[in-house]
Amino acid sequence: MKLRHWRYLGGRKQNPTLLAVTFDTGQGDARFADLAVNLPDYAVLELLPPTPAGGLDRLPAPDAQLATWCAELRDAAVVVHGVMGYCAGAALAAPLAAAVAAGAPDPPPAILIDPSPVVPQTLYWPFVAATDSLAGQLPAEADHARSIARKALQDAESAGPAGLTTLAVTLAEQYADLLAQAAGRLRLDDTLVAQLRDRLTAYAGYLLTAAAYPDRPDGAAMTLLSQEHPAGGTAAPTTTGRTHRLELPRTRLLAGPEAAAAVRDAVAGPVRSEHH
Repeated sequence: MKLRHWRYLGGRKQNPTLLAVTFDTGQGDARFADLAVNLPDYAVLELLPPTPAGGLDRLPAPDAQLATWCAELRDAAVVVHGVMGYCAGAALAAPLAAAVAAGAPDPPPAILIDPSPVVPQTLYWPFVAATDSLAGQLPAEADHARSIARKALQDAESAGPAGLTTLAVTLAEQYADLLAQAAGRLRLDDTLVAQLRDRLTAYAGYLLTAAAYPDRPDGAAMTLLSQEHPAGGTAAPTTTGRTHRLELPRTRLLAGPEAAAAVRDAVAGPVRSEHH
């Protein structure tokens, strides 16, 4: 069965399976695909966050979104032995593991890798990076969009968690407007414009869904940290289970065989039932 919300990264062609939750920003850092190379005994499936059909201010309820992703796995008879979450995706690992288990007493272990909370800056900087490629050709328009974005960022930081959705909507609208101007001025292909717009919107939707679970990582079986990850503070959500700091930089953490060994250790914990 072809999966709509998951893509195969490597390892075995079928069960047992590890789920991976992140959003590839294309910055050149090591990815879950690199980790999968060192996990040949498992099939590794990575979540494909969809572009929100109804807009960022009308996202499905987070638990309903997780239920949709898990229902597809059950329909395909995927046997999940662990759920890995990287960066902002770490917040989704434990609730996704619980959803996969569908109420069973022993959900697959959740493994957090360099966990980071979703804050307004998490949404803002990808917008700035996305506009960089257009600033050279449309400097005045890009400056205008960024000015509006900075004001929205300040408002979101004052509003607390409730301000994230408003910020995400503003950033997506400003980027879409900038792309529309670029399309007319630079004769960009309509398909390319739609892909760029949808990618930023999908990323924002993924972050908003992750932000709904700030405390769920407390159910994690293991937390893996890069050498520069802060040991405490808001950048390191409180977790249960074991914590391992690896002598690897964040950019190469997922490529290290040490990370794969730690994942295997977490997954090989107490004998558990299989989750379809």
